[in-house]
Amino acid sequence: MRPTVEPTTDVFAFFRNLNVFVRDKKRFELKVMAVLLNAFGLSLRKTSSFFGLLSEPVSKSSVEEWMRKVEEKLSFDPKPREYSSLLTRGEV
Repeated sequence: MRPTVEPTTDVFAFFRNLNVFVRDKKRFELKVMAVLLNAFGLSLRKTSSFFGLLSEPVSKSSVEEWMRKVEEKLSFDPKPREYSSLLTRGEV
């Protein structure tokens, strides 16, 4: 059964209402940003590296776990991404 989620423009309020992040080892906002970056196509490794640049080290497995929790709560079944091939100059 999917949870009833009220429409909101506040992303942080949306994730707070999901109640998926129970531990406070990492800041709530950091977890939300990691999930969003990964959902918009940034790889687990690059998402993890991005936060390392900001002096907030996050492991790939942590980002993966946060994504899994959000996907389970939203009954979200991600489809494999299909990318069109890009041709650069000189390629046929």
